[in-house]
Amino acid sequence: MTNTGTAGLDWANLDQTRTCRFGECPNSGTLRQGFVLDNQTNLRNFSAKLVSNSNWQARSNLIVTTTVGADYTNQEQDGVFANGSNLPPGAQTVGQAAVQAASNTLQTVEKTLGFYWQEQAAFRDRLFVTVAARTDQNSAFGTNFSRIVYPKASVSRIISDESFFPKFNWLNQFRLRSAYGASGVSPGGTVALRTFSASTANIPGVPGSLGSADTPGLVAAALGNSNLKPERSAELEAGFEADIIDSRAHVSFTYYNKKTHDALISQQIAASSGASALSVLKNLASVGNSGLGLEVNSTLIDLRQLGWDITVAASHNSNKVLSLGKDPSG
Repeated sequence: MTNTGTAGLDWANLDQTRTCRFGECPNSGTLRQGFVLDNQTNLRNFSAKLVSNSNWQARSNLIVTTTVGADYTNQEQDGVFANGSNLPPGAQTVGQAAVQAASNTLQTVEKTLGFYWQEQAAFRDRLFVTVAARTDQNSAFGTNFSRIVYPKASVSRIISDESFFPKFNWLNQFRLRSAYGASGVSPGGTVALRTFSASTANIPGVPGSLGSADTPGLVAAALGNSNLKPERSAELEAGFEADIIDSRAHVSFTYYNKKTHDALISQQIAASSGASALSVLKNLASVGNSGLGLEVNSTLIDLRQLGWDITVAASHNSNKVLSLGKDPSG
């Protein structure tokens, strides 16, 4: 048994400053009187991973490898942006500008917690089978969706080593393989949440009087989607590999068929919703991808002082939008 654990923090800080002093700027509107810009963006990514591998000899001709693990990522981003124009002579900071503007992005956090399990079996060094599954939770999912499962399976067989397979002098090894797997793409950020923006409203006082007061309030910014979930793709592929001519050439052929369900689409909504964001991200579409590929690697010259390898590859791919979906709530 081998157990491994890793953890780390990646941090990046972007500072962007730009200054054009009074009398030194291009003659373009108010900028000719000077401007200054000061932007700061922070990016942080904390990740941790635990993996346990166990190998055991189930039989004299069967080796089984079990892998279990978990990983966690926490990505954060925030930024502050300030600029000013109309600088007096000698000024070079935003606070010294006659016209000032500032904004910031709220701290955006995306967290993912995943667990996975995998079984690999090797029988007589000819037949190889893998079965695995992974489950993920992500903070970007809607509140009505908590977890997704991605299965995986593959089988590979060196059929040329079997007694029933015909023998050819030019064929050194022939392998058949096939695999199925699923994966996903999370929505990201806070698009599933209902958000509001702060505003000020002027509300009259006593009815009939002329007095009024500015009162803080909230305005709907985005409606969010509590049913939001990740895009899910499932792919089936099959092919073969062959070593020929004393293993001086390797041929590989693969066919794949992939379908993506619950593809994310930004759906337009009516202005009567009251939200300033006139679109909602939903899982509506489906996309299909299929294709095949052939690759040949060959060693033409293999001398002590000179080697020459050549690779020839060809592929054909077909991509199609199967459906843009129908909103079940419409």
